[in-house]
Amino acid sequence: MKYYKKNKPFKKFSNFLTYAILIITVIVTLTPIFLMVVSSLSMDIQSLGKTTVENSKAGSVSLISTHFHLKNYIAVFKMTHFLTYMRNSLFVAGFTTIFSIIIAILGGYAISRFKFKGRIFFSQGLLVMYMFPPVLLLIPIFMLLKSMGLFNTPFSLIIAYTTFSLPFCIWMLKGFFDSIPQDLEEQAMVDGCTKLGSMFRILLPLSGPGIATTAIFSFILAWNEFMYANALINTDKWKTVTVGLPSFAGQYMTEIGIMFAASTLLIIPVLIFFSFLQKFIVRGLTAGAVKG
Repeated sequence: MKYYKKNKPFKKFSNFLTYAILIITVIVTLTPIFLMVVSSLSMDIQSLGKTTVENSKAGSVSLISTHFHLKNYIAVFKMTHFLTYMRNSLFVAGFTTIFSIIIAILGGYAISRFKFKGRIFFSQGLLVMYMFPPVLLLIPIFMLLKSMGLFNTPFSLIIAYTTFSLPFCIWMLKGFFDSIPQDLEEQAMVDGCTKLGSMFRILLPLSGPGIATTAIFSFILAWNEFMYANALINTDKWKTVTVGLPSFAGQYMTEIGIMFAASTLLIIPVLIFFSFLQKFIVRGLTAGAVKG
């Protein structure tokens, strides 16, 4: 009891420091997003060029005002190809996620459940592959996809993104499968299930948090990637939003209000995706960490 009373002030200070750090972190993280959203609703449709910069230095231009409107959002849909970019990004990110999950489930299951020569070496090699810098593979992948006739098509991005996400996805799902007792599958097989049937009826439902977490990783990777999208796509018809958004900035002027509005719309699909899968995130990140 004396020990508890002695350490009570220290515990209070520790809790205060923890909450203070968390509050500061949240403020630092959300402030740029808040300024972007408010600016998109308050700025007039004007170009940020040399004249505007000079006026802003003189104090006559402000990014935020008290007059809110939707002109910038209307201009995004009327004056740009934003909807096309969003459609392409959703197409690429969606199919990348689907292919990554399907292949990762099969690969993770094979490494987790089957005993074969080189299994440990192969599973550890997945992490080495994931740590390999993607920029070093840009030219070989570009030449390979061009020779296959896939250059300047969304399928080139789907193949490239799936290749990059697979090592981590397989490793993640392998950890989740390891945490599920194999006795459950064996019991299902005793009751008449095949090996494949026990995987679909027992293993996959129990691995829902892990699959959801892996899907989020694949989607975010494909949604935010810029380098390969910029190198493999050069037509507005198939540009993704990460490549199309910088095109709003010209050589001499930038429609800064429209860019803020487009950037705000860009984060909405990610927020929707997280809202459906958020209950799996924490559970999924911790479930595969310890082998059951």
